[in-house]
Amino acid sequence: MTVQPQTLANELIDKLAGFAGSEKKPTEFEFAVLKREAKKLESIDPAESAMCLGMIACLEGDVEECKKQHEKSIRIGRAINYYVNYCWSLTQFGLIDDYYQCLEVAVHEYPGDPELLSKLVLITEYLGLYDKTLIYADKLIATKAQHDLPVDEVKGGVKLILALGVPAESLQQAYKFVDEVCSKHSVEIESFSLIPVDGGVLRRLETKADVETTVEMNFELFEKFAEAENFDLGGLSISFR
Repeated sequence: MTVQPQTLANELIDKLAGFAGSEKKPTEFEFAVLKREAKKLESIDPAESAMCLGMIACLEGDVEECKKQHEKSIRIGRAINYYVNYCWSLTQFGLIDDYYQCLEVAVHEYPGDPELLSKLVLITEYLGLYDKTLIYADKLIATKAQHDLPVDEVKGGVKLILALGVPAESLQQAYKFVDEVCSKHSVEIESFSLIPVDGGVLRRLETKADVETTVEMNFELFEKFAEAENFDLGGLSISFR
């Protein structure tokens, strides 16, 4: 019996998803097998092949090859999953700005897609692009689609911050400092929340870091805030937990 092309692609994507969801990296032999299988698809579905090669390059830690292959898949293919998988790869490298830009291009191609809109609500909130957060949140609500994002809660927190009148430049700088501290300690932000406190709002960044590391990260973050010029968060506080 001949294996259908779609079956080959699905089997390879399932293998890649298994590695992506695990801390175990493929062995050198497994990488060779994955690449061989991805290249087999090139004559059948070049876009699917490029997407798989992009994911493989991500698992290998090769940023340049990862971007090259994913961008090829988007350029020659026509499917939303090419964008979604590229976005996943970008997050693995911590390329948050590239991730955001990729999502914006994707939602322009696929307006009204709830998965893309949910991701844009979260990333714009994380980046402090609050005006855009409200726009994408309203678009997500308008889809009337099922999703797990507490949109009303997100909108409420964003409106609290906007009411504080924190300069956009200070917000951008603050989140740049957050990324620098996380990168230094090889820590990822698992989730975040906005909590009203007396006279302002606390932005709490949840990580899996131990207590000692968390204390050190907060100290470094506050030190960066104190040393920054033309920097004013007003009633907004930011801390790791």
